[in-house]
Amino acid sequence: MTRIFSLFVVLMLSGVLAFSQNRVVTGTVTDNKGVAVTNASVVVVGTKQGASSDENGRYRIANVAPNATLKVTAYGITAKETALEGASSLNFTVTRTADELKEVVVVGALGIKKSVKASGTASGSVNNAQLTVGRPTNVAQALSGKISGLTISNNSSSINGSPRIIIRGLRSITGNNQALVVLDGVPVPSSVINTLNANDIERIDVLKGGQSATLFGSEGVNGAIVITTKKGSRKPELTLTNTLNAETLAYLPRTQHGFGSGSAYGSNQAENFHPSENQQYGDAYDGSIRPLGRQLADGSILLLPYSDRPNIRRKVWDIGQTRQTDISYRAST
Repeated sequence: MTRIFSLFVVLMLSGVLAFSQNRVVTGTVTDNKGVAVTNASVVVVGTKQGASSDENGRYRIANVAPNATLKVTAYGITAKETALEGASSLNFTVTRTADELKEVVVVGALGIKKSVKASGTASGSVNNAQLTVGRPTNVAQALSGKISGLTISNNSSSINGSPRIIIRGLRSITGNNQALVVLDGVPVPSSVINTLNANDIERIDVLKGGQSATLFGSEGVNGAIVITTKKGSRKPELTLTNTLNAETLAYLPRTQHGFGSGSAYGSNQAENFHPSENQQYGDAYDGSIRPLGRQLADGSILLLPYSDRPNIRRKVWDIGQTRQTDISYRAST
C-alpha cells in the first residue's frame, strides 16, 4: 500500500512539473502605423488554443508550450506566424491589405466616412476595373450580373428613362421597393445612374439590407447603391478609350412555313386567304402570283409569288451599333 501511494505522489509531481513548463502568453496586435487591430484571431499553430484581440489590440492565451508558434489572422491584414522561443510575451506588427484601406464609403448627407464592414448589413462592391471590363455604355449595363441580389431594369424605352433598381426581391406588394442611389454622399433620383460615365466612377458599394436605413433614413430601407466618383490623383493621368458595341436579334418564336396569310374569311383555307392579314390561316403555298398588302392610294398593289420566304422576319431587324469615345485628364496638387 505504501508503494502504491508513493508511486501516485511521484506521478502527481511529474504532472505538476510538466504543466509548470507551459505559460500564459500575452501581447498586442498592431499595424505598421501603430494602430490596434481589433478582433484579430491569435492561435497556437497545430492546436485549438487561441484568443481574439480586444479594442486595444491585446490578447491573452493560457497554457502555451514554450516552443509553440503563434499565428495571427484577421480581415484586411496579411496573416503572420512567429515562434514563441520560450518568451511569455509576443507582439505582432501586421500589414493591412489594400482592400481594407479602401473599404470606406460616404454615408449620409453630412459626408461622414464609415467602413462598409461596420455598416451592419450585407454588402457587395465593384471597383472601376470590374465596372469597365466590358466597356459598357452606361452604369446600369455595367452592374448587370456583378452583384448578387441586384436587379436593374428599364421601365420604358424612352430616352433617359428611370431604371427600376431592386435589391433582394420585393419587400412590399403595394409600396416602393426601389433601392436608394447615393452619389458622393448625396441621395439622387435613380434616373441619374443612366447619365453617369462608368469611366468616371472609382467604386460602387451596394448595401443590401434594411439596416442601411440607419445611414440614409427611411429612403434606404430597401438597400442603397453608394457611388463614389474619381478624384484628382497626384500623378497626372490621361485616359482615352473607344468602344464599339454591336447588337443583333438573339432569337424569334418558331413559326410554320407551309401556309400563307389569312383568317376565318371563308368556309375553307382557300377562301381564308387575305393579302393584308397577319394571321397564318390561309391556304398552302403554291407559288402562284398573288397580291401582298393593301391597295395603295394610286390603285397599285404589290404582286409576289405565293411562297415561303426564309428568315423574312429576321431581315426586318438591323444590326444595332453603339459607338462611344471617352477622353479624360485628372491631376491634383
